[in-house]
Amino acid sequence: MSLIRVNYDDSTLVVRGKYIHDSLAVSECFASEGVRDKELSWHYLVTRSSESMINHPAVRQLENWGLEADPEELKRLQSVLHRKRKNYDLDMMPLSELKKTKRFADALQKVESKFGGVFADGTELFDFQKECAAFIMAKRRLLNAMEMGLGKTRTSIVGVAADDANKRILIITMSRNLNDWIRELINMGFGEDYIILSNPSDLHSTKRFHLVSYEKWANDAGRVVYRNKEHTECPHCRVSFGGVFKRRLRYCTVCKKQAEPLDERWSDKDMPKECPSCKSDWKSGQHICNNVIEQRIGRIEKRVCGYSIIESKKPALYQFYHNGYDACLVDEAHV
Repeated sequence: MSLIRVNYDDSTLVVRGKYIHDSLAVSECFASEGVRDKELSWHYLVTRSSESMINHPAVRQLENWGLEADPEELKRLQSVLHRKRKNYDLDMMPLSELKKTKRFADALQKVESKFGGVFADGTELFDFQKECAAFIMAKRRLLNAMEMGLGKTRTSIVGVAADDANKRILIITMSRNLNDWIRELINMGFGEDYIILSNPSDLHSTKRFHLVSYEKWANDAGRVVYRNKEHTECPHCRVSFGGVFKRRLRYCTVCKKQAEPLDERWSDKDMPKECPSCKSDWKSGQHICNNVIEQRIGRIEKRVCGYSIIESKKPALYQFYHNGYDACLVDEAHV
């Protein structure tokens, strides 16, 4: 029998042979025996099937075709599948059942031992807040939908911080709510153990809590550097016609003076009314002038102006995300 490799990625199992003719035989086997792609997906294996990897229909069909799946890789995949099914069962378990388990009792004990005292502002956790934090710790994936004013921020922090396995915690929130999270972290004794992410290098900080706004995390427009504004006329004699004021050089050929550069920059809320280069009307919401202008160089040629008010674009921070976080809190997610 030919030994077939069975590997996996984030979404599915990957079955292929060591040599190309083995891989072709696998494809022919699955097509002929009706082994569908979805039957090899993690979603199907976890939520729709209870078969072990050794007894999976795809593995059996391979054997019928004289192709043997690598037993060591099947053993490794079985361990991964067991872990995924265990996490899925925990996700699907009602809170009423979870509350009866030893897992919840241990989580509640840790919450009370670590955060059962009085905080810096003289307040302490209510029983329902301790219970909510224990649910967060025990379930690890939970929507905290308490009413406004009942302490969602506080209980969420307690829920992830009570678990010593969470060495680094990512908190994503609206920029207007950053101060609320910072205030709670300081109140709970984490004033020296948080960082506000601004640059990609900040993601590698050893601080336990990493805070970032949605604008910095996922909005590319939030990391745009706008160009400095430019003079479109001489600030001394106010002439601008006929090319007598050299915009790029900031030099006026009439009064023979050079203008000082402007310190102001363009922004989404402060865009030019007309293009500084071709003088056409600037279209609202545009960052680049797409006006077609005629240029005479021996003959008349048409070209797009292409003037941009953007100096540079920096990728949003999510593009630098790595697997170095043990827990994540997402505040007011809009889906």
